[in-house]
Amino acid sequence: MTKLRIGTRTSKLARIQTQMVVDVLQMPVEIVPIISKGDQIQDRSLANSGGKGLFVSVFEQALQNDQIDIAVHSGKDMPSQITEGFYVPAVLKRANPADLLLSKTPIQPGAIIGTSSPRRANLYKRIDPTCQIKLLRGNVETRLHKLEDGFYDGIILAKAGLDRLQIDVSSYVVQTLDILPATAQGIIALEARNGFRLSKDIDDQKTHILFDVERKLMAKMHADCHDAASVYAQWIDTNTLCIQAFYQDSDILTRYTDMDHVDDCIQEMAGILYG
Repeated sequence: MTKLRIGTRTSKLARIQTQMVVDVLQMPVEIVPIISKGDQIQDRSLANSGGKGLFVSVFEQALQNDQIDIAVHSGKDMPSQITEGFYVPAVLKRANPADLLLSKTPIQPGAIIGTSSPRRANLYKRIDPTCQIKLLRGNVETRLHKLEDGFYDGIILAKAGLDRLQIDVSSYVVQTLDILPATAQGIIALEARNGFRLSKDIDDQKTHILFDVERKLMAKMHADCHDAASVYAQWIDTNTLCIQAFYQDSDILTRYTDMDHVDDCIQEMAGILYG
């Protein structure tokens, strides 16, 4: 039987997420490690070095050159509009999308907070206008080492990544931040060339709807990692979504919609937030 070739980034978290995909696929696979430009650039933010496409473009090239069949991405690392010729055939069930603030001692006003995310910087500034935002790049382990070494008073990380890495954070002061998570945070997404098919059983359809809605509104706002912006959708019942979003310094906008009117809701929210 021909093995399915799966492209993955080389970090420990990426390998764990790829194994989660392999476990769901339950078929022979070949893992193809790929180093993205986003992994190579560590001295500046994504917004100042090319955006989220730095994590995706090398995989799309490998897909186009028939070196891999599918690519595994963290949903939050994908640009809000996928490149023509490619699509997302499946996503896994969403993990907890929350952001956590980790520190060695309780955070005080004016603290140095590590993040490379304009979204996190903007929303944390609303919590503490006196804080100092300092660039933080690298994988999860590297970021924790920088906190241990005293470069920051606190750092903001995604709970999903910490959970998947099974990192014990009991030695830190951990605060769950009441802020909007990144668009598609906690979602593992598969990318393939148009026409490539996977079993529908692999796709978590409820999560896929959230993935599509969040990214569609981000695209309508012409927003990506270079913007302080986010869209977060949640299921309220089997046919109703709560969609929350902000763009730059706007207030967080909340709307409820049934699935028959979700496109109208996205259009309305984009008009209010982006103009």
